[in-house]
Amino acid sequence: TTENKEFELYFDITGGNHEKAKEVFQDVKPDDRIPTIDVDYFSDENYLKTFVEKQIPEIYSPEYGNSFTNSYLNKIELYFISLYAGVLYDFQLNTYRIKIYNKQAKSDYFTEKANSTEELKATIIQSLFSSLLPQTALKSKLQQQFEEKTCEVQSEADYLLFQKKPQEAVEKINQYYKESNVIEELHFWQNIETFIENDLTEIFFNIPELCEIHHKANQKLSKVRPDLKISLAFGTNQIDTGKLSDNVFWKNNSPFQKFGCFANDLFIFDFSYLVPYNEKSYSTALLTKKLVDNSEKVKGWKKQFAEKYIPVLLEEFRQNLQNDCDASLSSIETIKNADFKLYYFNKWFDEFGFTEHYTILKQSQSELIERLQQQHREKLSDRFDNLKAETNIESIDKLEQINKVKASIKDIENECSAGYTDLLEKVEKLQKELYEKELYIKDQLLVKHYIIDTNVFVDCPEILSKIDIKHNIVLSARVVDELDKLKRKLKGDARENADKALKLINQKLGKKKGNLRTARADLRLLPVDFNDKSPDNLILCVALMYKEKNPFLLTSDNGLQAKAKICEIPTISLREFLYDKVKLPINIQTGKIIDIEILINAYNSAIKKRKSITLSDFNMILSNSIKGFSHKQYGFNKFKDFCISLSEIFEIQLDEKGIECLILKTAI
Repeated sequence: TTENKEFELYFDITGGNHEKAKEVFQDVKPDDRIPTIDVDYFSDENYLKTFVEKQIPEIYSPEYGNSFTNSYLNKIELYFISLYAGVLYDFQLNTYRIKIYNKQAKSDYFTEKANSTEELKATIIQSLFSSLLPQTALKSKLQQQFEEKTCEVQSEADYLLFQKKPQEAVEKINQYYKESNVIEELHFWQNIETFIENDLTEIFFNIPELCEIHHKANQKLSKVRPDLKISLAFGTNQIDTGKLSDNVFWKNNSPFQKFGCFANDLFIFDFSYLVPYNEKSYSTALLTKKLVDNSEKVKGWKKQFAEKYIPVLLEEFRQNLQNDCDASLSSIETIKNADFKLYYFNKWFDEFGFTEHYTILKQSQSELIERLQQQHREKLSDRFDNLKAETNIESIDKLEQINKVKASIKDIENECSAGYTDLLEKVEKLQKELYEKELYIKDQLLVKHYIIDTNVFVDCPEILSKIDIKHNIVLSARVVDELDKLKRKLKGDARENADKALKLINQKLGKKKGNLRTARADLRLLPVDFNDKSPDNLILCVALMYKEKNPFLLTSDNGLQAKAKICEIPTISLREFLYDKVKLPINIQTGKIIDIEILINAYNSAIKKRKSITLSDFNMILSNSIKGFSHKQYGFNKFKDFCISLSEIFEIQLDEKGIECLILKTAI
């Protein structure tokens, strides 16, 4: 059968190896597209059939009887890609090998091509040479020492490989590379921050020809170490010096003709490394480092920088103070930092006679900052007063209104400085009022979503019926699972409560309409610090699913309450929940309110026989009056807290001996 079908072919324009072109190029991302070139073999059908079997066997394969005819060229797209070439030089064998790097390529085609094409290989190798040397040129002592040490380390690494210790061999080479006094120049500039000590405050570079690689290195160093003063001298320049970072100070007409880097007592400089190639001697530049005294040459260089820069920076400082400034925080910060570059040169002020001039400018700076801060403070105060006047907290009934005002307050607060004490106090007061209003709206006006912990069902199995129908209840699947286990594991009342809770849950879920819904934990919401296997954390996950829907986690577990607060989920204990309904203690096991008449009668009977009743006395009285009484039945760990919850009836006062006693406020 015959059909019209498109097919795609890859061509190696540079090397001519079209058979491998698809394998090599299909995974490589090109740098850019190039204009169409005049190549006639794109449309030569016979020529195409000499190599396309490797690329499109499903279209053309004599073995399987596939072929094509009357083909025509539909579209040509030509691309180029830039590759990085590394030269590996073995100075013992005096041999060279090219390594082409491309992280996308799945084969070593480019490396093989470079090494098998002598002309290309020679071009790459010779591009690394600085100059041709006389035949009589000899290796320097530094080069000889470097090569001897390298051979020694390589022999030790080879022996480790012989002993089948490859990791130790790699560590041996890496350690030598780190400690070596010889540095490859590209490695130095690409990893410049690793050569800088943390306590270093300034560094000097002398670069005969400033290039993009130096610019990128200084940008990187400025970002990593913004506190570092970088002085840069150069001869010729290939970049825009206006793009240099603020902590880079530069000057042209370098006093030195060779590369040098000075950092405290460390001096890094270049030296000529002799390499033979094709019976000729060439040199290439490497770097070396050594410890030196802070020479007079370097001191003189620093002085040149200071003498050039101080007048320029003083004039910039003066102009910045005279510029029109609005009373904004950014303008004030700009004025405060207007002379920061001068801090690097203050030790030279006296020597060059600039101290008096600088002192006058500093005084003007202080006066300007004070004036702008006063204007800014007044402007912020007016903004706050207007906001306060527009905000009627009593009439707010929606969280959206609260959030809008809070955002406006936050904007004002962010612009306040440390000296704005009065304004900050007003801001704090309004924030507190808004917070209280927010709590009121969430508690009284909005529909709540109660997420109930397992222990609440065990303590109060009827809890579902005690939540107003206008609020929603979210039941975690983990809670049902835990209750099912507890009804078999627990004993006595607790076991009965767990079983009863499950029956009531099942009944409520069986109703078509109601306020109970179930949910399974979404572990993606759990903070990474929390254990995703913990039952409590699975329940917390459900609460996090309703974080924007006014959730309340109903739990008496202190640990779960703490985790919820970390996640900004409101919590309420069973005791607090029941007490809020009647303002009296409720037995969390039976759900019954404490009998007020019994309390008052017990108190009145006891007070006839004594002047006052201490808390411990009243605890004993209640134990005798109410069978099996314990304050813990009402959810209180301390009897005093139980008495405090009776504030509608009793108050606690100190007697003449300083002992806490109970006083009856009213009778019912």
